[in-house]
Amino acid sequence: MQESPHILKEPYTEERASFYQASDVLLLAGEIEGEPSVLSEAMACGLVIIASNISGHQSLVIDGDTGLLFPPGNLDELIIRMQMVNNNVELREYLGTNARLKVMATRDISTISKNIIKLFQEEK
Repeated sequence: MQESPHILKEPYTEERASFYQASDVLLLAGEIEGEPSVLSEAMACGLVIIASNISGHQSLVIDGDTGLLFPPGNLDELIIRMQMVNNNVELREYLGTNARLKVMATRDISTISKNIIKLFQEEK
């Protein structure tokens, strides 16, 4: 399979945020994974998320609200979702805005800190 110049496969670097800024969509097509940090990072940047419908993605991606989910391994359904966001500016704006709001409300450092403190207090 020939690699597309439009697909970036980049390990974590300090410059990764610049890749998000240059992108419109994050596609996660995994079949088995936890909740990848790239998902939260991309959502915080307001990117449209298209992800396979697996538990690691479902914790943040709400289909039709904070992104679009497709059945793992189903190329036809993936293409449909890609066409949906490609052909609908309002949908892209809606999904990107909601993705950012969701991740900022649940993954913000102050929220995470409060949850960690609460967890330690419950351990006593």
